[in-house]
Amino acid sequence: MLYRAFGLNIESCIEFPELKTTQGDPDLFIKFGSLSKIDPDAPKGAIRYSVNEKRFRLQLESIGVFGVDHGQYITIDIENGVHPSSVTTVLLGSVFSALLTQRKIIQLHASAIKHPKGCVLFAGESGAGKSTLATGLMNRGYSILSDDVSAIDINDEGKPILIPSYPQMKLWKESVDHFNLDFDALKKIDHKYEKRALIVDKGNFYDQVMPVHRIYFLSTNEDIMPKITCIDSIEAFVVLRKCIFRMPFLQNPQLLKAFFVKATNLLDIVQTRKLIRPNAGLDQFEQFLDLIEADLEQ
Repeated sequence: MLYRAFGLNIESCIEFPELKTTQGDPDLFIKFGSLSKIDPDAPKGAIRYSVNEKRFRLQLESIGVFGVDHGQYITIDIENGVHPSSVTTVLLGSVFSALLTQRKIIQLHASAIKHPKGCVLFAGESGAGKSTLATGLMNRGYSILSDDVSAIDINDEGKPILIPSYPQMKLWKESVDHFNLDFDALKKIDHKYEKRALIVDKGNFYDQVMPVHRIYFLSTNEDIMPKITCIDSIEAFVVLRKCIFRMPFLQNPQLLKAFFVKATNLLDIVQTRKLIRPNAGLDQFEQFLDLIEADLEQ
């Protein structure tokens, strides 16, 4: 089966319910194979990985071993009885991150929407509200480009571009309830967790690369009203590093060098803001969206 995600045609030995099928020549091959464990004595549930510029190995006890080679080949060696959702969750998360890293593509822990001025990203740690913000803006007419992991490259003209991921949002129950959706009717992302998948319909998902216009770095505070502040390039770089998806995968010197070059290019060109919201639920959510839309008009 041939699927599409992160700008790649993916020929896969397993099914991806999250992804759309496509046609054409494959850029990436996923196959079953035999892989040696990094640490045969690792305790149950342990995570082990090894990285160099062209080879990556990830060992997840109770799930299996995953290999990524030359930014083009993924090998999976999974244990018997592992739930399929656990496999696809690992592939679309850590394994694809390793593959994109080999391709010298930056990945932010961020959601992204299409705006008339370009792509707008909401970056932050888990629970910061990235997916909720993007879903709220989707309900106001903006198209989704990515959720949770946003891939950014530099095009031939030296401009940062966002590579769309796939049409799915990941939402916790509080957000599902806020949008008046049926929590039990939505599919679990992984059978081990309570996050649910909101499938984005074709009309609300934009599947073409587009220039990055602005990045909002999300944070919360107990005592203030929502606000947006400008940040300088030094602070932006510090915050950006905290938002890199699977930063330890960049431990190889060549990969780390490529990241610093592209990250510097990104922040030299793209406007950055700090987006601060009260850490008190979604009572002021619509006002928060109003604030973002007003800022984007400036």
